[in-house]
Amino acid sequence: KVSRERWGVEVDGMLKGGAPVFTRAVAAMVDSTLFPVVFHAPCIPAESGGVYAACAQAHLKLATTIMQEEWASGFAGSIDRMRIVMLASSLAPLRHCIVSEHLDGSRKKARPQPASRFVVATTLKLRSKDADAVALVQ
Repeated sequence: KVSRERWGVEVDGMLKGGAPVFTRAVAAMVDSTLFPVVFHAPCIPAESGGVYAACAQAHLKLATTIMQEEWASGFAGSIDRMRIVMLASSLAPLRHCIVSEHLDGSRKKARPQPASRFVVATTLKLRSKDADAVALVQ
């Protein structure tokens, strides 16, 4: 059993590796059907996990292409900006989803939040600053 914090550390390492590393990592997670497990969102039914993963991979490829064009034209954004764009693009299928539950399934009242923010903050246990930035991009 692997903790969610460990998943977040690994995903963050993939993001820091740059677009090619993260794109390959997402492709591997999609191929192995791990993407919907690692990027778990309560608003996505288990039987739709493959579609969620394929859409996420397509959005990530498009964002990577756009970022490569920006770099080629001389515009170089910060590494942190690139991380947020890659993470937000891979969570783009969730852009219209709102969740108001806790990951542990407790019945406590939770404030409604964008599903992408929930995944970054609760599922991956990354920084709140990253979760807010991803939600803002979407």
